[in-house]
This record gives sequence, structure tokens and C-alpha cells, in this order.
Amino acid sequence: MNTVTGQQLRKETALETQRAIDSATGEESSPASHGRLILMGAQREIWLKLSRAEKHICDLDAAIRLFCESKPYRIGVKPHPVADVDLVRLFVESVNPVPVEIGLIIGDAIHNIRSALDHLAFQLVLANGKTPRSTTEFPIRDPSKQYTSAFESRKVEDVPTKAKDIFRSIQPAQTGDMTLWNLQTLDIADKHRLLITAQLGAESWSVGPIQFDTLSFPLVEGESITNMPRTTYERQPHDHYKLSLDIAFGEAEIAANELVVPYLRKTVEIVSNTISLFDGFF
Repeated sequence: MNTVTGQQLRKETALETQRAIDSATGEESSPASHGRLILMGAQREIWLKLSRAEKHICDLDAAIRLFCESKPYRIGVKPHPVADVDLVRLFVESVNPVPVEIGLIIGDAIHNIRSALDHLAFQLVLANGKTPRSTTEFPIRDPSKQYTSAFESRKVEDVPTKAKDIFRSIQPAQTGDMTLWNLQTLDIADKHRLLITAQLGAESWSVGPIQFDTLSFPLVEGESITNMPRTTYERQPHDHYKLSLDIAFGEAEIAANELVVPYLRKTVEIVSNTISLFDGFF
């Protein structure tokens, strides 16, 4: 049995992936990735998939920051609706749509995370001395339905018995954690629709160095930001009024209004811990 742990293998695989990325982009790799590492064990492809998902998430984070920093909105001002109140109302005058590229990268990240689990199921069958079937995949049962032996047999009939026990114990209906089910649902949605929907929202607004908390998803045209005295508004250059933005899953998704990058990073962590539960089979 290979003594390399899943976490060690994942770290080594991530370094290998980074070297490949550095080679493709012509950028220098970090000192930590220097030197050649020989990856061993059946888990290599599993961790390669998860490492690829992490690369997509890094690209996604950069794309989101670039879009948000481009100030894809315009703030308007209008008199307070009550005529004798000396206030002005700041509102969202216009909002640019979230670039299609962002939805595509989200889908790529989700699919690679889900694929890592399916690679795990495939390798567990091989570790048991059997041949994977066309239906072999990591079982994730709808928490509203019973995890039956018929459901299990279609997906992981040929994995070791103790691995089946782990599969049953980590189902969302057992743990109360919906992360795996949400991953399954998002992956299916991405395969059957053009792309995962994402929405722009405001986490806060600021006047120069002063920041005020708010939370508004999605950010829509005509939405009120705040009321303030007219004299206060006129004292500040108008480009000092800014929104702090981020991108969340769209209303149509099972993870609606969850900030995309933190949510995907949390999902990777949970999937990584899930894969590590099966270290003893390799």
C-alpha cells in the first residue's frame, strides 16, 4: 500500500500543476515549486482535478476583481421625495451586466471539483480489483430521498464494502451539510444550461475614506443607496462616492446570493477533506 497521504499528494500535484501553468504562460514559478517531484499512487488524477479547480478559482477571483474595479455602475442623485426635506438621494443610475466569461469560469471550477469525486469512485473500483462501469460515479443523493442500495449499486457497486460505509455516512441527509448536494446540483445545471448565473452586488458604499456597510444582491438600476444632506453631498467631489462590489450566485441557483469565490473555496476544502477519508484504500 502506498504510504503517501492524500494531503501530501495533493500538495505535490498542485506544485506540478503550477509548473505546467508557468511553462504555458512563460512566467517564473515560485521557489516552492522548483525541483522535480515524482507523484505516485492512484490518487494522482483525483488531486490533479482538484488542483485544476483551484486554478480556475484563482482565475475567477482575478476576473471578478478586474470587473468590479472597472466601476461597472453609475451613481445618480435626485432630490428627496419630500419637497421640504433638504436631503438628496443617491441611487444606482446604471449597472453593467456581469461578463459571460465569469459564468464560464464558475462552471469550469464546479465541474473540476465534481470530477475529482468521480475520479475517486473510479479509483476505488480499481483498488478493489474490478473494472469501473460506465455508471461508476461518486454517489451524492438528493437529501429529500432515501439513500437506497439500488441507488448505490448503480454508482459504486464494485468499491470496497468499507468505502460504501463511508459513502453512506457522508450523504447530505446524514450530515446536514448541503455542500455536496449543492455541488451536484450546480454541476448538472452547468451541463444543461448555457452557464451558471452570477449577479453583481454591493457590500458597502463609501465617501472618500469613510465606508458604510450595506448588502444588496443583486444590484439593480434605480436602487436607493442612501439619503444625505444636500450640503454634505455638494462638499465632496462626486467621484468620491463609490460602491464596494462582489459577485454572488444568481437567484436561479441553489447557492443563490452566496459570494462565488469564498463559496467555491469552501467547497474545495470540504471535497478535499472528503477525498482524504478514503486514503486507506490506496
